[in-house]
Amino acid sequence: MNLFRNFKSVTKTAYGRGSFGKLSEIIEPHRGGGKGFMVFLVDHYFEEKG
Repeated sequence: MNLFRNFKSVTKTAYGRGSFGKLSEIIEPHRGGGKGFMVFLVDHYFEEKG
């Protein structure tokens, strides 16, 4: 039984201090047009935090 999965990597990743604060700036060029979708993954550490 496999205990892992291998996923194709995304083209851009933001991490580190201040990443969430820059999110609006990062996704602004991709808003509108109704094309495609975005997926946001938030680590359980950030649940219930402002």
